[in-house]
Amino acid sequence: MTERELSRKVSPLAEPIPVAVLGGTGIVGQKLLQLLADHPWFVPVEVAGSSRSTGLKYGEAVRWAQSVPVPESLRGLPVKPARDLESWIVFSALPAAKAVELESFYVDRGHAVISNASPLRLEPAVPLVIPEVNPGVVPRVRRGVDGVLIKNPNCVVAGLALVLAPIRNAFGLKRLVVVTMQALSGAGLSGPLGVEMVDNILPHIPEEESKIRLETRKILGSDAEISVSVNRVPVRVGHLACVFVELERRAGPADVRRCLQNFRAPAALRSLPILPKEPVIVRSEPGRPQPRLDLGAGKGMAVTVGGLAEDPVFDVRFNLLVDNLIRGAAGGAVANAELLWRSGRQGFRGSLRSSGE
Repeated sequence: MTERELSRKVSPLAEPIPVAVLGGTGIVGQKLLQLLADHPWFVPVEVAGSSRSTGLKYGEAVRWAQSVPVPESLRGLPVKPARDLESWIVFSALPAAKAVELESFYVDRGHAVISNASPLRLEPAVPLVIPEVNPGVVPRVRRGVDGVLIKNPNCVVAGLALVLAPIRNAFGLKRLVVVTMQALSGAGLSGPLGVEMVDNILPHIPEEESKIRLETRKILGSDAEISVSVNRVPVRVGHLACVFVELERRAGPADVRRCLQNFRAPAALRSLPILPKEPVIVRSEPGRPQPRLDLGAGKGMAVTVGGLAEDPVFDVRFNLLVDNLIRGAAGGAVANAELLWRSGRQGFRGSLRSSGE
């Protein structure tokens, strides 16, 4: 079945746009499908999982780990072999070991692959995208003709770079120290066992520190020195980061607060359905942000900042909270697909730095 036939199947007006999900039975794939099931532009019509799942209906194959039931529109979708997807937009929630081969397979055949997997994020030719920060790196492609691979950043970077971008534009960045407390869901369904995490913190996540450091610098186009320490904590969802920043131009907490409160997406992107009106929400109450209280900000797409204060060693410090499954993974991927679709139809060039916002 061609993309045109798939489009006609879901709507006589070829809208919404049919999309596929690779790795749809994993925790990020589940969240992707949950978001896409209610999306005003996209409709999931194809899903691929492991060879054990192929041929089953999605509702039978998935070990559903979301707080809401499997959407009825997804239950009956057949799980297809990994190389049999036909929709032009293919969301990839594949593990790193499988991503390179399968994502390249679809790009080579003219598909747009929107990927959460870590391989190739640092390749210069591969766009690593946060729409509010660097939308201009997304190429304008011909639908059904040009293949393209667009990467979503690491789940901490998705929040960290979003907060740092307006600070960089206003004051410059010289040095940063970042200490993370990362939720269990960031490791997927095969992450640490419960018995390992009860009354415990794991002060190591393989390759995570370098991902945070290098991906942040790539997205921001910054040479700032970044030191990172990571920890896995017994929280289900929500990555918290404690950030210490030395600025190129002196500024205090009040200046940084105003900068973050005034931050908005470039005007050309404000109609993208999944982007929040306020990408960064600044809280002044002591002890915020907290996963239990603040994860729902902007339907999971806003990053919450608190504890903003002057620092005796650096210039300012603050804490930030990012929903690692939505802004840090599935929602970020949906936002990148929206950006790609809008760019292909209308064109968009520029960046946060050049937009004046």
